[in-house]
Amino acid sequence: MRFALLILLCAILGISCNKTKEIPVTEPVEFDQIEYARQLKESSENPKNKASSGQSLPISPKKDSSVHEKEISLLTEPPSDTIQLKINWGRAKSDTSKLARQKMVFEFDSDTASNMRLKVSPEDSLSNLRISQIIDPLGNSEGPFGRETTYPISERGIYSIVVSESLMNGEPYSGKFLFEVQLGW
Repeated sequence: MRFALLILLCAILGISCNKTKEIPVTEPVEFDQIEYARQLKESSENPKNKASSGQSLPISPKKDSSVHEKEISLLTEPPSDTIQLKINWGRAKSDTSKLARQKMVFEFDSDTASNMRLKVSPEDSLSNLRISQIIDPLGNSEGPFGRETTYPISERGIYSIVVSESLMNGEPYSGKFLFEVQLGW
């Protein structure tokens, strides 16, 4: 009886292991930077449509139209994007990307912690990316810092961490990076 049950269990496991899930593949589309910049500007002006970390703005394929000077000026200074982090067990991670000269702002509640450890890990280890500012709940700011820092928490509330390039050092960074927060008590 046990032998038959063991054979049946092995057969079920063998059949289930051989199934492969199909991975959906999407075709690449042309990226229209002007349209994307316009959508970012509209979302920052209208707080109801503001994109959070789990949402994405629709990106339309490139259109054949004349480029206005106003739309070009949108591309020179990308707006800063704010990402709300949810702290679980004293930690949070955000895998995101940024445009050149774009400031990324990460916000989280410090709860009752006494210090925080922050770390920025870009894909390229030689890239020009750092923690630029730490803004406490009272609006006081300190910085710049490097890619990794430990900072004492003096006030309870929402802290804002600004991640951007050093304007004095190297080329502006555009690409993916990982931002990590670890609260300490």
